[in-house]
Amino acid sequence: MLNTLRKKYRSYERITGMSKIARRYFVMNAFDGALTMFGLIIGSYLARVSNPVLVFSVGMSTALAIGISGLWGAFLTEAAERQRELNKLERSMLRKLDSSYIGEASRAASYMVGGVNALSPFLAGLITLSPFLFAGKGIIEVDLAYRASLGICFGIFFGLGAFLGRISKEFWLISGVKMLLAGLTVALLTFALNSSGILGT
Repeated sequence: MLNTLRKKYRSYERITGMSKIARRYFVMNAFDGALTMFGLIIGSYLARVSNPVLVFSVGMSTALAIGISGLWGAFLTEAAERQRELNKLERSMLRKLDSSYIGEASRAASYMVGGVNALSPFLAGLITLSPFLFAGKGIIEVDLAYRASLGICFGIFFGLGAFLGRISKEFWLISGVKMLLAGLTVALLTFALNSSGILGT
């Protein structure tokens, strides 16, 4: 069973190159999910939200919305692109390919990309917000949950950057620091807006 699935995956990969596309979507959307949670956590901290269940619920609702948006957007976009390529191939071959192995591979690529696009921000959000789940159970204090979540965010930023560095053959440390700068930028802007009174906290 596993061997059959592996062979199918390799065949689909040769036809569609779907792993490269899925990898791009994974990094982009995990980063989006983590950065959104980062902003939410900082905003909650500045607003002095002390209810960990509230922070977790709002954060997961947001992550779920990003995931569903990613699923629909990526799946429909990828399916449309694959269908366009399939139509061009059909015209050149003068035959329908929907039920062929090529058509099957195109559909599999659309499903895979859509799934990755949905899961990556949701999982990033769940991992980031997990300390608030423990705080809600009384296992840790809320202040520690805030610090731990922010630390996890920075870890995700750096990890994604290092992963990109490995792909691009750039030094992983430099690539990781570049991603960290995005989080620091959000933090600095949020604190600056809060200090100026624009955020109203």
